[in-house]
Amino acid sequence: MLFKNRTAWEVSETERKYKQRKNKKFGAGPGTANSTRRNKTFHIDDAIKDFIQEAGYEKKLTDVHLFLHWEEIVGHAIARVTIPEKLERGRLTVKVLDDSWRHQLHYMRQELMDKINLATRENTVREVMLTR
Repeated sequence: MLFKNRTAWEVSETERKYKQRKNKKFGAGPGTANSTRRNKTFHIDDAIKDFIQEAGYEKKLTDVHLFLHWEEIVGHAIARVTIPEKLERGRLTVKVLDDSWRHQLHYMRQELMDKINLATRENTVREVMLTR
């Protein structure tokens, strides 16, 4: 051990002085331009939104929102007979459990797209494919 025969206070004091010298050497001390601690405060929701945008997760979260809230978006009756399978390049593939419903939903595709795009607040879906 490096600090043999020293008290805890002496060890912590030595570590503190070492960190101060290191911060001065590399310019990362408090109040410098490279400081990791800034005087600017902000809300955690803003920080999370910034992180999501910078990391590129915004599109994926929109897709997840669509799948998680499918029943709320399309309504209970349609959600009972449909399962959203995938969303790729604006094309939503929806599995329909009944042929008569698939026929009916074929004529309601535009209405489904409008509901989905309204719920996601962007033009997420440009085409709906109905499969069996």
